[in-house]
Amino acid sequence: GLNYQPTEHLNAVLKYTKGKSDPRSYQAITEGSIPISPDQSVDFVGYSRPSSYDRDEIAIDRPGDTDVDVDVATLTMTYEGDSYNIVSVTGWYDASYRNENDTDSTPLRLLESDFRAKTDAFSQDIRYVSEFDGPFNFIVGAYYGEEDSQYKTVFPAYVSPNILQTFGIDPVLGDLFQGFGAADVRYKTVKESLAIYGQARYEITDLLGLDVGLRYTEDEAKINYSNVSQLTSDLQPVGSWVPGNPTGVDSPFIPPAFDPNGVGFYAVGPYTLESGPTYSADESEPTGRVSLDYALADEMMVYGSYSRGYRSGSFNGAGFWTARPLDLMYAKPEYVDAYEIGFKGDFFENRLRVNSAMFFYDYEDQQFSTVEGVAPIIKNAGKSEITGAEVEILAQPLLDTEMTLGLSFGWLDSEYKDLVLPDISTDDPADELQLAGNQLTGAPEYSFSFKYDQYFSMKEWGTLLVHFDGSWRDKQWFTAYNDLAGNEALRQDAYWLFNGRLSLSFGENEDYTIATWVRNLADEEYTVYAVNLQSAYGFNSFTPGAPRTYGIELSYQF
Repeated sequence: GLNYQPTEHLNAVLKYTKGKSDPRSYQAITEGSIPISPDQSVDFVGYSRPSSYDRDEIAIDRPGDTDVDVDVATLTMTYEGDSYNIVSVTGWYDASYRNENDTDSTPLRLLESDFRAKTDAFSQDIRYVSEFDGPFNFIVGAYYGEEDSQYKTVFPAYVSPNILQTFGIDPVLGDLFQGFGAADVRYKTVKESLAIYGQARYEITDLLGLDVGLRYTEDEAKINYSNVSQLTSDLQPVGSWVPGNPTGVDSPFIPPAFDPNGVGFYAVGPYTLESGPTYSADESEPTGRVSLDYALADEMMVYGSYSRGYRSGSFNGAGFWTARPLDLMYAKPEYVDAYEIGFKGDFFENRLRVNSAMFFYDYEDQQFSTVEGVAPIIKNAGKSEITGAEVEILAQPLLDTEMTLGLSFGWLDSEYKDLVLPDISTDDPADELQLAGNQLTGAPEYSFSFKYDQYFSMKEWGTLLVHFDGSWRDKQWFTAYNDLAGNEALRQDAYWLFNGRLSLSFGENEDYTIATWVRNLADEEYTVYAVNLQSAYGFNSFTPGAPRTYGIELSYQF
């Protein structure tokens, strides 16, 4: 970073960050969902993960790599006037990402993926910040942002013989599946956002304060290129679904039962890299926040707030086999009315801090991730609600030691009020399930955490910091279906995680630090994400949390 002050009133700070990594792709664990006996289930190519495998053991045919390359630059310029500041923040972002993955996590070729993405982004924010001596101050500003992204995913599927063939269930349909080869999905998106905003603070009395914020946002999102083509399993061109599907049916193939020849066929036209339909969506929305806070004493306050929030819509660029109307390609904007009351206080000469809050979030068209067919997509839940409370405590209980203890507790009551999704447990695509009453994904009812930090003077050796923390999370679901439609396994039951760190800071200004650390000290087995791919591939996929991990660090601050 560079810090430049050309005049007494003008300051400029330029920061640049470069990041690059190329680890092995992290493999999920898959479990077949097609029962072949009372105690065994397989996936679509007949594989069953051996029960003798432990959590970190899998057999795969295609180890993959991940490549990440990120460049970020930020220029912050501040002009300091007599009673105001003018701040300009300019941002630039360039990133590329590639992930090769044996998605089925088996030694057979059921599903693989090669995902690539490249994003260029620019943003500009400029704001006027008042610094008046009186009870009133405000901020007004404007924001512009643009983002161009390119995506490409190639996923070979059904290459190995499948159970329709090997078990003699339907060899003709099985042969059709095995002829899938690979899908090559490409699309480009452009997003632009423009906003003006303001926030004001008025000290009504010495004890009572009022904050009011308003923002007006205009968003435009486009898919200006889309192409879905069929390749052979060794990635040679075959034909194109988008553009080109001559049937108008949103399916990769027409099954034998609907083919006059009785063998079925893939719904592709001639191979092309021309674009299918392009899409555009424009949105505008005023949002805002109002809050009151009252000082009960010098170190205690209560507050209440209401805010109206908005998240722009999102395109689904994958998972379709013919041109779709805009409403099936686009997840609508999300809106939330948020209400919160809380208390903040410091006690015993700032050796005890207590923060607590209760809140209620009322969502309209909340965005969430689900799977339809072969691809994850973003959809909208008509109505959903979250009621919750949280308490955070920080304490320095002993006067003669630099020890800090922390505790936090959270409670959530989350519920979909209106959500209809396809009933994926049946063969009829018209069947639907009303999921009102289900718990929101990733929303455990209870959570708890603690931490312990203590500094010890080692005299000429420096300062030793001992840190230990733990967290507990209640059961949570990874799908909006919860335990319906064959999704009962897509959850994580309650679990604990513990972490520790020991560090020594030394040198003239203690600017050198050597540390050793361990994460997941008890080597807890847990899942961080799970997805149902039963209808397309006959398995559920589970992404395990990191096992016990430990390391050593050496750092220098300047």
